[in-house]
Amino acid sequence: HDLRTPIAANHGYAALLRDGIPEPLPPGQREYVRRMIANQQHMMSLIDRLLEFARGALRGEAAGRDELAVVG
Repeated sequence: HDLRTPIAANHGYAALLRDGIPEPLPPGQREYVRRMIANQQHMMSLIDRLLEFARGALRGEAAGRDELAVVG
């Protein structure tokens, strides 16, 4: 989906940096990249839940309170 594309591209670049390409990062920068990747994964999860909700709404399904809860 279009919402996922920029996050997936950013994740690819972050993974290269995490893996030391083109050169190993200093420890402080590695931590920033680790946080970037963790937040990208969280965003992808939120987008997946949003798309599932939208698909259910299109089918006329009502969402329960648990499905609408955002857990961080």
